[in-house]
Amino acid sequence: MQQLNLIKPIYSDIGILESCNLKCDMCKMYEIPFLKKEEIIPLERWNFFFKDMREISGPDFIFNIPGGEPLLHPHVYDIIELASSYGLKPLLSTNASLITKNVAEKLIKKGLFAVTISLDSSISKTHDKIRGVEGTFDKVQRAIRYLQFFSKIYRNEDFNIGVQGVIQKSNLDNIVDLVLYTERHTHIQRINLNLLMKPNNSKDDENWYKNEFKDLWPDNIEDVESMFDKLIKLKKKNIISKLINSITQLESYKVYFKNPKSTPKLVNCNYDKSICTNSSGDIHMCYFYDKIGNLKEDRLIDVWNSDKANNIRKKINKCTITHCWFRLNCLYSD
Repeated sequence: MQQLNLIKPIYSDIGILESCNLKCDMCKMYEIPFLKKEEIIPLERWNFFFKDMREISGPDFIFNIPGGEPLLHPHVYDIIELASSYGLKPLLSTNASLITKNVAEKLIKKGLFAVTISLDSSISKTHDKIRGVEGTFDKVQRAIRYLQFFSKIYRNEDFNIGVQGVIQKSNLDNIVDLVLYTERHTHIQRINLNLLMKPNNSKDDENWYKNEFKDLWPDNIEDVESMFDKLIKLKKKNIISKLINSITQLESYKVYFKNPKSTPKLVNCNYDKSICTNSSGDIHMCYFYDKIGNLKEDRLIDVWNSDKANNIRKKINKCTITHCWFRLNCLYSD
């Protein structure tokens, strides 16, 4: 196959499991049952998927394995190993509660390139409350130590540890301190802040943040704006270097919290170059549009360059959807 004429992806999410092992308030927004045995995608299909992804992307392509909690998936280590064998770089998004010493070693040995750990506060009590289980903050610290240790043991000098926090009512007054905490933490290389979004699988309610999920939504917009202004000031003065959200993105977040019904479009969306699969195997570029295939039945390299995919790319490039949280949270670029 010739790689010359292929559209290269810039981002990929492979959702191998969409359930969680904690009792987070946020997880209640995504109540999806665990996969049944017969629903799990066979490893041979993942092999085809990663073979095609390598052909499309070339080597060293970084892709995300999100959850729920992906470490609950029975094939997660095999999936990491398969991807790594094709020269791809798997990044695991996890709450870290299941990362013991043995798990950390296995992840590194299988070829995990990076990890993004949920960390919603630098205060243990606040993080534990958000995650719904006492002791999760300590487990995050333990996981970071184990992963850092084994990355050195196995000479994986490129291994990267990041954390991600979701901005919400419970941690609003600690977000700036959380970012400063990561600056001081020598084993953390990056931090990303995400917005609280309406779940894809929830009922259609444009006032979701006022109704079903109002307990998670910040009360005072002035406090929200003040927090973002502080972060922007710190970035402009180069006091914080690990926060990967751009200043333009932080400005967009401010607008979003004023009115989440209409998300600001300050930059062009780049979801026309993304590969997103869910735990059922459906392949999307953007979840607002039709799937382009299913990895249980289709080869990625075929659907990625299909007429259907190209037509969806045209729609994405002319997108007029105003309530798009992906544009702000996931694929934002200046």
